Amino acid sequence: MIKTKISLPSDKIMLVLNHFRKKFAEHECNFEDGLRVVFSEGWVHLRPSNTEPLIRIVAETISSQQTSQLITQIFNEIKNIV
Repeated sequence: MIKTKISLPSDKIMLVLNHFRKKFAEHECNFEDGLRVVFSEGWVHLRPSNTEPLIRIVAETISSQQTSQLITQIFNEIKNIV
């Protein structure tokens, strides 16, 4: 499991979450506390902070290498969106 966070302007947080909601629409998703997406080999949770302008990202897969790649992919997409 890897936990990290990315600082964003407050007005961009919902834009990012909506992007990933659409991107991962074909996967099992839970929207109770941000966005949690379940894949066949793991999951990722994107959760906006209630006190800071950032999104916390937690991911877990079957290997640390795969988890690291998933986190990197999410980070790169967020940078492209913002």
